[in-house]
Amino acid sequence: MDALLQRLKQTIETFVHSAELLWTFRTGSTYIESLRKRAEGGDAIAIYQLGEYYYQGTHGLRQNRRKALKLWLRAGELGCAAAYCSIGYAYRTGEGVERDVKKKKYYAELAAMGGDAYARHNIGAIEGKAGNYDRAVKHWAIAAAAGFDQSDSY
Repeated sequence: MDALLQRLKQTIETFVHSAELLWTFRTGSTYIESLRKRAEGGDAIAIYQLGEYYYQGTHGLRQNRRKALKLWLRAGELGCAAAYCSIGYAYRTGEGVERDVKKKKYYAELAAMGGDAYARHNIGAIEGKAGNYDRAVKHWAIAAAAGFDQSDSY
């Protein structure tokens, strides 16, 4: 699964880089400048994306995981479920915050309630590890119905 996620991430990064070059060519402004303007206007997706770039330290932004978490929290409050999923990931890995299983589950649940299929799948895994197999299967079924293919195999 990690290899598949890594390949997907690389493909997305390549696509995003190409889109950024095209954006700069067509508009004369950089992609990050445009993203910041959208974020200032309350665009949840732009806020989330800036958080991703700060978390990873990419696109010319210095890695700042504390700032990334603040951006993700704001994006989540504005309705971006993926932002809550990223916060949960940070609490799972302990990158930028102290590892915290309860907070990991809390933010994964917020993301799942917001419609994030990956988070719903992860909630199923948490329930399965806790021995709550009926609940795990329900979460995986919801994730599979939402298009998360890896839940089909459970």
